[in-house]
Amino acid sequence: MLLSKRWLFLWMFVSRLEYKDDDMFQEGRFLRFLYSSLLLHQAKVLESFSLKLGGNSTGIDLGVCVTLAVNRSVREMVIEIDASSTETRFILPRSLYTTGSRTLVTLKLQNALLVDVSETVSFPSLKTLSLISMKYPRDAFFRTLLSSCPVLEDFVCSQMPR
Repeated sequence: MLLSKRWLFLWMFVSRLEYKDDDMFQEGRFLRFLYSSLLLHQAKVLESFSLKLGGNSTGIDLGVCVTLAVNRSVREMVIEIDASSTETRFILPRSLYTTGSRTLVTLKLQNALLVDVSETVSFPSLKTLSLISMKYPRDAFFRTLLSSCPVLEDFVCSQMPR
């Protein structure tokens, strides 16, 4: 199948990005693909950003991925980490709660670590929040997070064992 050259870079403007690391990638290859495609992506607004990480995901800096999505006014963010295949604890960046929180409508997180922030947490547009097997710094932080979601409609939470 041949496509015109004018279609070659059209992917850089799609509004939905979905990445899934599975065993078909050699170690390090998924990481290079993820970073390069995020850096080349040029859409001004991202409707959806999904990142599903498996066993080959060591070394990924979630801060870079989340920040690049946040800078494109992401509306839906899904980050799922297969905890059974890696010992690495992935830490979500502070930018998620501060600069990136204005446009998020849906936030689904699984098997990552939320860091404490001293800045004001605000999710004015967040309607759906799912925290599965997440680790967060203290109970007060969790209450602050929930109270910062004035239009929250759907909430799912499953705490990981300590």
